[in-house]
Amino acid sequence: METTEQEYIPYSQRPDWADVTPIAQDDGPNPIAPIAYTDDYKDAMGYFRAISRAKEISLRALQLTEEIFWLNPGHYTAWAYRLEILKQMNIDLHSELEFLDEFAEYNPKTYQLWHHRREIITLLGEPLKELDFVATVLADDAKNFHAWAYRQWVIRHFNLWDGELAFVEKLIDEDVRNNSVWNQRYFVVTRGSTVALNSAVVNAELDYCFQQIAQAPSNECPWVYMKGLLHKFGSSQHWVTVEQRIHALIAEEPESTDEGLAKYRPSRHLWGTLVEVQAAKLRCADEVAKLVQETPEAVTSKCKQEVQAMCEMLGKELDPIRQKYWQFRTHQLVSM
Repeated sequence: METTEQEYIPYSQRPDWADVTPIAQDDGPNPIAPIAYTDDYKDAMGYFRAISRAKEISLRALQLTEEIFWLNPGHYTAWAYRLEILKQMNIDLHSELEFLDEFAEYNPKTYQLWHHRREIITLLGEPLKELDFVATVLADDAKNFHAWAYRQWVIRHFNLWDGELAFVEKLIDEDVRNNSVWNQRYFVVTRGSTVALNSAVVNAELDYCFQQIAQAPSNECPWVYMKGLLHKFGSSQHWVTVEQRIHALIAEEPESTDEGLAKYRPSRHLWGTLVEVQAAKLRCADEVAKLVQETPEAVTSKCKQEVQAMCEMLGKELDPIRQKYWQFRTHQLVSM
């Protein structure tokens, strides 16, 4: 295994490469902004151009691609060439996974690494210990987008939904503000083959959201998750229930406590969610009217009054940086 930490030996000094004439990069006679490549990288790429032009499939070509990765982890052409070598030489792909495991320790956010790993696992046709591997990567960086995207692919491709919700809840318990984990929860709940997304499931998810909101009302994650779930799968009853539960939170707490200001009243996410509730009620005023035993006209009038009051408070007090947005939202909803 060669890494950038080891002393680089020019390929011209390696006996097993004596038969290859390197091809230098041609940027033209007057390049406008030439890239200042290192001498090591220019040397390795000269030999890579030569063997790729010759379409050489060999172990030394495989080793060369690896050395290029340590110099430039995102070299997608070298990754594609490496995959072709592995296929044609019928090399043990389990050893390739060992290389990828080590490489990921130093380059966990290189997209090409994750794409290559996906190709290898597809060829193997088995998930092996992929979810454990991704969990290890996430333990170092729980917001690694590439790791989460790969994990979702593994779960879908091999139907590994069982246990994923428990994994997600463990990470939320560790960091309730980790938006990446909340995104994974939405993925599992809305797409998981083991979950039938009926009204009972939506209610259970709302309960879970309010449990997490109680820990940190100013945390945006559960509010966004809840709104996303309701917009996609919520009924009129769900929106009304959320409104009632939010107002109950506000009504049950004093305006101030021994520790200072109340938890819920200053939350711009709470009031922003209530604005979305009013928008949903305006869209289905007839259904809401039956639930609350009022006329559709009364529901509509009340919703618009609520929108104006809440958006004004958000724009002036709780979320002034987005004052223009709340003014727009007021105009949009009141005009419905």
